[in-house]
Amino acid sequence: MNNSLILTQLTIPEVRDIIRQELQGFFETQKTENHEPADRWMNLTELCEYLPNRPAKQTIYQDETIPRHKRGKHLYFLKSEIDEYLLAGKKFNQADIDSHIDNLISNK
Repeated sequence: MNNSLILTQLTIPEVRDIIRQELQGFFETQKTENHEPADRWMNLTELCEYLPNRPAKQTIYQDETIPRHKRGKHLYFLKSEIDEYLLAGKKFNQADIDSHIDNLISNK
């Protein structure tokens, strides 16, 4: 660690620009270091662990609305399709609706 002291005078916009650049660099490296592929195949056990409510296998068998692929006797699930399925069932609260309306109005 360097113990020398360097004093500079920066304006608030300059400090904001420095912080913005550092954050952009950080988030760019996070995007490139994606630990899990966006799309992968899951078996029934993996799906039960992935879903937020941790349903039983029998529940998955009975719920035919969950997107699935069947090979022989086995069911397989594509992560991207499961994510879409989960997002389609999202219930928006009033703050989400207001934010969406504000975005629509500001884009016109």
